[in-house]
Amino acid sequence: MADASAKRMLDRREAPRIVSGAVYDEDARIEASVRPTRLSEYIGQKRVKENIQIAIEAARSRGEALDHVLLYGPPGLGKTTLAQIIANELSVPIKTSAGPLLDRKGDLTAILTSLEGKEVFFLDEIHRLQPAVEEVLYPAMEDFRVDVIIGQGPGARVHPLSLGHFTLIGATTRAGLITAPLRSRFGIVHRLDFYEPEDLLVILNRSAKILNIEMDEGGAEEIARRCRGTPRVANRLLRRARDFAEVRAAGRITRAVAQEALQMLGIDSNGLWFRDHDGVLVEIKVAAKSSPDEKTAFSFKSSPPGERGAPFRSETPRTQPRRLAHVLMFTRDVRKAIEFYTCVLGLRLSDHSGDNIAFLHGIHGSDHHMIAFARSEAPGHHHFSWDVGSVDEIGAGAMHMLGKGFTKGWGLGRHVLGSNYFHYVRDPWGSYSEYSADIDYVPVTCDWQGGDQPADDSFYAWGPNVPEDFVHNYET
Repeated sequence: MADASAKRMLDRREAPRIVSGAVYDEDARIEASVRPTRLSEYIGQKRVKENIQIAIEAARSRGEALDHVLLYGPPGLGKTTLAQIIANELSVPIKTSAGPLLDRKGDLTAILTSLEGKEVFFLDEIHRLQPAVEEVLYPAMEDFRVDVIIGQGPGARVHPLSLGHFTLIGATTRAGLITAPLRSRFGIVHRLDFYEPEDLLVILNRSAKILNIEMDEGGAEEIARRCRGTPRVANRLLRRARDFAEVRAAGRITRAVAQEALQMLGIDSNGLWFRDHDGVLVEIKVAAKSSPDEKTAFSFKSSPPGERGAPFRSETPRTQPRRLAHVLMFTRDVRKAIEFYTCVLGLRLSDHSGDNIAFLHGIHGSDHHMIAFARSEAPGHHHFSWDVGSVDEIGAGAMHMLGKGFTKGWGLGRHVLGSNYFHYVRDPWGSYSEYSADIDYVPVTCDWQGGDQPADDSFYAWGPNVPEDFVHNYET
């Protein structure tokens, strides 16, 4: 049930967001014309490019197939492009598919048996392979064979088919959802990071030249600083600015033209993008205060004598969160996170447990924590927390999500640091959404007396046992 619900969520068509890194139909058509075909043309990702160049030259000199490659990172950064470049540099054909398209073992077996020696097989969204299909890859990647079962029952026999020594290139935006047996079979693993502004300028100028778009340096700079560090978004904004320029500005994209075009698209300029200590993109912008000005209301009603206190189940209202309360992120270094977000962004430390976790609040009055950080081997997202008004609402929300097939989670319980009641619901990507009520509040006039709290005594006051993988970073 949960898998079916997750698949519906993943497959649901959403209205395109122009600053999303996800690929849309128009992107696929245009990217083919501006996509680089050689490593010498590939902009950015210097460390990844150098390592892949060395691996390719070594494989060519030995006359062997390149080792299997896993590329991961946010969408729109060039994983597919890099896979095609690798095939071009090796001067071999490339076959492509995607995890959701391979429903049966036979689908994958047919592709694998058609591969020639040293050929490249690119498998996008590899984290979405069905477990039974994924198992076909194990002997194929390790021993270059697939096992075909002939017959049924006691008379069935296994017939191994030898494969050419091919190269599998897997791509994913969710590396943490790849199983350990599959990940261990990749000899080359690289993360693609968001692009620096100077690299995006080169990409924009190159795309403009290929698409015959007139654009000056100011126009390119304006687009580069608003594209979320993502080449796909940069090229998308370039095309929209071109449309605006052709209709209203004699066809040339200047800084003023780019500003007006982007403003019409709702991409404002009253913000600043930069990277934090983990290299994660952060935007600060002018906006109304979003944290509450006082502790939010919490309802705990006791029924008077002679009256029923609880509604019938059929009459229980559906839980509607009032606001986003906080977010918890993974970080490589909790102390560096504290230093960056307090010294650079002006937040204040509420509490922490050694180097394992830290909670920070705003200086103008906010909940005990607006953002929290937990230690992991890489940055990532753990949970969003949604504020509700009572324990009853937490329970009703958890019951509703359970009815929709989301059976994994943790709760009901009560935290110590923050004091909030909670129930966590695990989403299809391995992170969580938290129903939260009655969290501590730090007024603007309060000098909150936090400190270094013992982890084993401050995680939660009561509740069920913590799931074993509750603090696992599924983005690594």
